[in-house]
Amino acid sequence: MIDHGHGLVKLAKAVNWDRMDAVLTERYCPGNGRPAISTRLIVSLQYLKYIYHLSDKDVVYGWVENPYWQYLSGKQFFEHDPPINPSSMSRWRKRIGEAGAEALLKETIAAGLKIKPVKPHPFKRVNVDTTLQEKDLKRGSEIIVRLWHGRTHISSADTYAEFMKERAAPDYRSIDGLKKLYFLRRIDEDVAHFLLVTIWDSMASVKKFAGEHPVKAKYYPEDDSFLLEKEETSALYEIFFER
Repeated sequence: MIDHGHGLVKLAKAVNWDRMDAVLTERYCPGNGRPAISTRLIVSLQYLKYIYHLSDKDVVYGWVENPYWQYLSGKQFFEHDPPINPSSMSRWRKRIGEAGAEALLKETIAAGLKIKPVKPHPFKRVNVDTTLQEKDLKRGSEIIVRLWHGRTHISSADTYAEFMKERAAPDYRSIDGLKKLYFLRRIDEDVAHFLLVTIWDSMASVKKFAGEHPVKAKYYPEDDSFLLEKEETSALYEIFFER
């Protein structure tokens, strides 16, 4: 069962998928023909990739674990296998062209902003690169910053802060390759925002902690008692300059 009040369920109903098909038809030349992958599936995956800052591989395999992602893409029943090969996403972008991919993504985002399943601020500019879409964070030689965000009610803020220091901090410090760990907190009216910043010597070290899909957020059983919701992903950044 799914929650029909969930933002992605609302988005699935708000997007004009017929219009998406029309846009895609306009972008395909006679020699290219129509795509074998459904428009709704491929646009949904591109949208999820964009808002969660995922690689093609991570969004495809994350789709297998998330019923709301599957619902957005038009599936009526839960599926246990990847819907496409991740390489199909980059081939689709190249085939339709940057302008076409951007047009479809913007249309999805516009519908999303109307019902607000996500905040407007990440969408100041949509830029779809048709040649380099896999996140270049896998070479093994760069410094990686991983960011996780969570929220609690203000009444739980101090208790959760102690929990993070006593439970999460030793867990992180046990991993070789962790260079630095920061716990940040901001109070906004009756909500406490927590930002966990970890700095790693390589993507391989991040995976030692987070698993094969390092953007997937990691939680402890105790988190259910504190967090207002459990965000599905963390964000990864590569440090390219410091002084």
